[in-house]
Amino acid sequence: MKFLSIAKKEIKSFLNTPTFYVVAGVFFLVTFLILFFAFQYLKFGTADTTQLFNAMAITMTFIVPTLTMGAFAREKGTGTYEYLLTIPVKVRDIILGKFTAYLGLISVLLLLTIPFVLSVGLIVPLDLGQVFAQYVGIVLFASALLSLGIWVSTFFNSEIPSFLITLILSLLLILGGTDWLNIIPTFARDTFQNLSILFHYQSLSNGVFDIKDLSFFAGFILIFFVLAHWGIKSEILSKKSEMFKKLYVNLALTIVLGFGIIFLFQNVYFRIDLTSDKRYSLSEATKNIVSQVPEEVSIKFYTSGNLPGELQSTQKSINDLLTDYARFLPGKIDYERINTSSSEDSRNEASDAGLQEILFQINSEDSSQSVVGYFGIVIDYKGTKEVINITSASNDLEFQITTKIKALAGLNKLKIGVLATGTKHTLDSTYTIVRSEIGKLFDFEQIKIEDGSLTLPEDLKVLLIPSVNQQLDDSVVNEIKAFFERGGSIMLLQDTLEISETGDVGGTETEFTLAKLFSEYGIEVNNEVAYDLLQNNVVSINNGLFQVPIDYPFWILPTRPDSNNEITQGAPSLPILWSNSLTIGTAEGVTVTPLYVTSTQSNTENKDTLDVSVQRMFSERENDKSLTIAASLEKGESRAIVVGDSDVFSDDIITSLVQRDSQDQLVFTFLINSLEWLSKEQSLTELRSKIRQVVRFTPDEAQISTLFIAAFGLPIASVIVFGSARNYLRKRRKDKVYEG
Repeated sequence: MKFLSIAKKEIKSFLNTPTFYVVAGVFFLVTFLILFFAFQYLKFGTADTTQLFNAMAITMTFIVPTLTMGAFAREKGTGTYEYLLTIPVKVRDIILGKFTAYLGLISVLLLLTIPFVLSVGLIVPLDLGQVFAQYVGIVLFASALLSLGIWVSTFFNSEIPSFLITLILSLLLILGGTDWLNIIPTFARDTFQNLSILFHYQSLSNGVFDIKDLSFFAGFILIFFVLAHWGIKSEILSKKSEMFKKLYVNLALTIVLGFGIIFLFQNVYFRIDLTSDKRYSLSEATKNIVSQVPEEVSIKFYTSGNLPGELQSTQKSINDLLTDYARFLPGKIDYERINTSSSEDSRNEASDAGLQEILFQINSEDSSQSVVGYFGIVIDYKGTKEVINITSASNDLEFQITTKIKALAGLNKLKIGVLATGTKHTLDSTYTIVRSEIGKLFDFEQIKIEDGSLTLPEDLKVLLIPSVNQQLDDSVVNEIKAFFERGGSIMLLQDTLEISETGDVGGTETEFTLAKLFSEYGIEVNNEVAYDLLQNNVVSINNGLFQVPIDYPFWILPTRPDSNNEITQGAPSLPILWSNSLTIGTAEGVTVTPLYVTSTQSNTENKDTLDVSVQRMFSERENDKSLTIAASLEKGESRAIVVGDSDVFSDDIITSLVQRDSQDQLVFTFLINSLEWLSKEQSLTELRSKIRQVVRFTPDEAQISTLFIAAFGLPIASVIVFGSARNYLRKRRKDKVYEG
């Protein structure tokens, strides 16, 4: 335990000089600037702490070399190096002591970020398992850089070259986890990526403890510890002595051991998913669905050896997921990973199966060229194939694979009736994307009104009504009500106002609607369009020179008031443009539950005052309040869901949401969950709930001030107070010594 005395001495030397306080100030200032200005956390940040830890990782890349540059270089420059080596402490204890000291100082900085994490947690629910993994990941990230910096410091007598070389090497070891991997020759990419600190840190940051990543950091730190030990011992031992020869042998053996730890475990499968929803583990829903498949399913993952950097980490996560399928469903899944770069036959096989060629930009040492490769999955069941072409990171891959297996095996599909007469939308015209995306999960049947009467199939459980905009006979409305009363379920998507397309103020009230269909049960659609000053999407306007993003309050992002509601699982918010609000009441024997509500800075406008201009200026009103946009109701065996908008599922809206952090997936998740809840069969809800959606972080002014204080003010104040108190106590002790 002699290394602790070295660590104590090193910590004191830092705390007794301005170095640590300057480093701490720079750490919090740079992290603050990256998080709130480079990442624009308040405008484009997400409701978790990933961006915080990414900002800290960037800052660590520059801060760690500042700490380690004087580990031995300062000792050599000040002439204390020889004294350090003569004290009765082994060289390995000296190295370990300095490493422990620097890691302790960094841990103090990390502890001072906890108030910010807690402040975020008070505004939005945090995944504590992921947060814990992120802290462990950033500590390992810093530890790897520390071991590298200590080794570099053994070569120099000056701190500046030690700092620069450590910084350059750190950047090289980090770039392997970024798009810069494209400049590396193709044959060396996999190796370079496996040695990337950032690549392995990102996996931990997701909330997964993978033996591949943990073994990398263990082997990496071991190698540079040994190199630092060799660097010092080689200076004090005679080049002709037996100990010097033994030193080289031990160095070689330990380096081999370190690389063995790194690369040996790259083929070992062992993961611990710390996320609260186990999003990186195979769900029970998948196991239940696939276990019903009568015969074995073949899954082949076609990849290429020349993948660009952005797909390298995606390749790892896909392989882990498919390995889970094979491990947990033996006899049902036969999984094979195929590298199409190895043979022409494998490329032909991928092409024949239906995979599309992807164009990759490949850079070698002396040229740059575009080549094609394959990156996708082929699912084969009894000769019938389904393909999944992958061009970017996909967070719904398990859902896609499981549902395709279910469709191939012909497992039972839920029957959904869709009213197709007198409605604003139909499956054949404006809901084609919905039909294409989830048509294999549900058996959609268009229900038409013939000769003024409506006849619903006896086996129909769910009726979807996409906004009635034409007059329906009383007999039709009565049949819909009777269907509900006898235990049927209805999803009503109802608009009541048509927006003026000319930009004029005002709107047109839809003459015939079913806005009052469930009024006697406690839900009614209002003739007003809602807007939200706080929770909304961003649109771009042209100011004559370039596009400027601005908030558009009429494109609201209402959030779920209850995170445990099974209908909203996996869809924490629902993007809706020009939505009506709902009036929520009570009725005997009926349970009404709000599904999505706006913020408290919301209001409505009627057909006379409605102004949906993008450039319009908004201001708060005294009667601003939270509004309900979607709600569910239960009455015995009957169920219903009412949404104040039908365009939410239309082709135009879904297409526009694809480029908005894939908000279209929020829409699909909500629709699938709703249809399953209404039918009382929820085999897919668990799968959709695992699809991690980007939820925008929208704090109010008071919360913004709290975040600024927690992220920068409080840590800086703590460092100043600690430094001042320590300086005061040191001065008092010094005065007492002189007085004595």
